[in-house]
Amino acid sequence: MDNEVIIKIGDKELHFKLKSQVIVTLEKVFGKNIFEIFQGLSFTSMERVFWESLVDKTMFENADEMMDLLLSEHTLMDLSGGLLQDIAVKSGIIKKTDIDEESLEDVKN
Repeated sequence: MDNEVIIKIGDKELHFKLKSQVIVTLEKVFGKNIFEIFQGLSFTSMERVFWESLVDKTMFENADEMMDLLLSEHTLMDLSGGLLQDIAVKSGIIKKTDIDEESLEDVKN
């Protein structure tokens, strides 16, 4: 699907999408809006965003198992800077140009 981020690791294919209900759940859990959640990512919040946006949770016992698999192929920087941003873009929360402009601002500072 074009509105999902698909990550293939070994024989597993993980599909991620931030649906409206997922965003509501995350905002309730963290007491912040979705943009604030993405700005202040800790390992715990990153794990929760990935877990809640995982389309099929039945392939894992829990979120820790999912994160261990993700970390077997990606660094934390890859997950927070790349994959989570891709999920936000594909899900329609932000535009790709928003990320590019933000990155350009970081370089200027």
